[in-house]
Amino acid sequence: LTAIVIIGGVKSITKVTEKLIPFMAAFYVLGCLWVIFMNRSVLGQSIALIFKSAFNPMSAVGGFAGATVRNAIRYGIARGIYSNDAGTGYGMVAHAPAQTDHPVRQSSWGWGEVFADTIVICTITALLILLTDSYILYPEATSGQLTTIAAREAFGRWGSSFLAVS
Repeated sequence: LTAIVIIGGVKSITKVTEKLIPFMAAFYVLGCLWVIFMNRSVLGQSIALIFKSAFNPMSAVGGFAGATVRNAIRYGIARGIYSNDAGTGYGMVAHAPAQTDHPVRQSSWGWGEVFADTIVICTITALLILLTDSYILYPEATSGQLTTIAAREAFGRWGSSFLAVS
């Protein structure tokens, strides 16, 4: 199916993705919101943990260490680019073929996409990881693995399939 869509060119890719992506995103958001709702009794503690971990003295000491700063910058930029492509210039490529009555109207979608991905999707993903205690149960897991593990912890054996579909 992917080959058929790709062989069809940009117009084919656009037709499929403009219909498919909203459903995939909604599926993921609703799944994560369900996990958050089911764990609402500890939601406040998870949000507090985010701020406590970000602003404690140990984080500051680690942040000033040379290798840590380099790695924080490297992985922070990599995750930011992986997350929403902000600053890479790819957004222009994605929006350029759009049929629109005014370019400003089309470009106004760009900020909304970055906001939805960075604020909404990344926040609920962080809460999914925190609420399932996956970061404690699997401390050696990388970010992508940790999200898959958290989905599996939340949804049982169907968690990996949930994440793959969404």
